[in-house]
Amino acid sequence: NDFESAVLNEVKQFRLDPMPDQEDEIVVWTEGAGVVPMVRQFVDPYSVEVISSGGMDGLHIKKQISDRFRDRTAIIFHLGDRDPTGEVMHQALREDLLAFGAQVKFHRLAVTPQQISEWQLQTKPVKRRGNTHSKSFDGKETVELEAIPPEKLKTLLINAIEGHLGSDAFEKTQARSKEIRRQLLRRYGLGDRE
Repeated sequence: NDFESAVLNEVKQFRLDPMPDQEDEIVVWTEGAGVVPMVRQFVDPYSVEVISSGGMDGLHIKKQISDRFRDRTAIIFHLGDRDPTGEVMHQALREDLLAFGAQVKFHRLAVTPQQISEWQLQTKPVKRRGNTHSKSFDGKETVELEAIPPEKLKTLLINAIEGHLGSDAFEKTQARSKEIRRQLLRRYGLGDRE
C-alpha cells in the first residue's frame, strides 16, 4: 500500500516542462522575497523560474543570470513596487543584465500606473525627504506589489506567460503530460486514478 501510494503521488505530480520547446526562457523577477512562494505556486505549471534577491538587487545574482543567458534569450517579467526605489531597481536590473552581456527582454508586469487606476489599489504618498531616488520619480503616490489581490496577480502572470508561450503549445504539453500519467498508472497497475 505504501509503494502504491508513493507511486500514485509521483505520477499525479508528473508533467512535461513546456520551456524546452520555446525559443526564449521565461523568468519572473520579484522585487521582494515575501511574494516568492505565492508567485511560484502561480507559475509552477509552466516550469517558470522565480527570482528575488530581496530589496536592492545585488550584482552577484545579476552576473549569474547574465552568464546563463548569453546564448539563449530570457524574457524577464518584473514584479515590483510602484515607488521611487522600485522604479530605480527595475531600471538598474535592466541596465546591469545588459551590461553583463545577457540576452534579455524586459516586461514590467506590476505595479503600473494603469493597474493602480483600474484596480483601485491602495496608495501612499511619496516619501521625498531623504529619498534620493524620488527626484526622478514622476508619480505622486506609491503602491506596494502586495496591494495587488492574489487572483489579479495570478491572472496577470498566467496571461503574460501564455501570451509568450502560446496557449496551444502549453495545451499540447499538458495533453502529452496527461497521456504519460495515464500510461504510468497502467504500467504500475493503478488504473485510471488521476
